[in-house]
Amino acid sequence: MPLTKLWLLFSLASPTAQPHAPDSLLPSRLRVDGDTVLLDVRGALERGRPWQASRLVAPVLADSSRRSAAAVYLAATAASQWKGWREVGRLLEGEQWLDTLFNGRGRILLARSALEARQDSAALVHALAASPAAEPATDAERLVLLARALERTGARDSAAATYRRAAERVPAVADWLWL
Repeated sequence: MPLTKLWLLFSLASPTAQPHAPDSLLPSRLRVDGDTVLLDVRGALERGRPWQASRLVAPVLADSSRRSAAAVYLAATAASQWKGWREVGRLLEGEQWLDTLFNGRGRILLARSALEARQDSAALVHALAASPAAEPATDAERLVLLARALERTGARDSAAATYRRAAERVPAVADWLWL
């Protein structure tokens, strides 16, 4: 099953799932410090318009005085939703805030970006660096990325154990993860 279908299953399994997956990717307290452009970017993501969000945030990223962690995170989230995984990697690689802001979702996006680019060792490094999440669905996503990276690097026993841990977090997709 492709990773995209798995993310859909996780979003549907989440008790707080909304019609658009972006809500689960945007921390509720994402500070945009009154920047109306970033508010518009967030709104475009919440309406399921990632390409529009990418176009809106581009001038902010290009201006070093306006570029912020929130702008980079929103841009990476938007790119992930239109499957621009190379762009996600380009945006997030080397960012110092990956593990401290936005509930660690930046690190998860970076791990997924590496997996999509078939950079399995890098994906493993990022998935191992990602902190456990408080939300079961988000933590299961982290664990599935880790399991995929372990599987691709030949650590099949560890991958199986990690898939089992993910299955415990989201019973709605546990059957698939047990396979």
